Amino acid sequence: MDAVNTPVRRTRREVHVGDTKIEQKADIESIEDFQPDIIVAQPSQDDYVDALAFNEEPVTIRLEPSAEKFASPWVPCWVNGKGAEVLMNNKWVEFGYLPVSKQLTVKRK
Repeated sequence: MDAVNTPVRRTRREVHVGDTKIEQKADIESIEDFQPDIIVAQPSQDDYVDALAFNEEPVTIRLEPSAEKFASPWVPCWVNGKGAEVLMNNKWVEFGYLPVSKQLTVKRK
């Protein structure tokens, strides 16, 4: 018998994964089932697309050393947590620090 004035604490029933129904889409039988979900993007020739292409162009740079007495031989180079992309052996490699007094080919960004 339950207590009248003092509430009784009862543990919750265990829930089994098999008891939970997960809603899913119907089975795919033909390509027509996909038609409402497909959105075809049209390529645009905006100034924005041209600006993105401009920022991906390779540029050769040389970072000059600082005039400080014990200047670092490396310069940190990060944009939104991504290091500079440097061309090495015909591959783009990401570096967070770039060496001073060396010519490097990097993406413009």
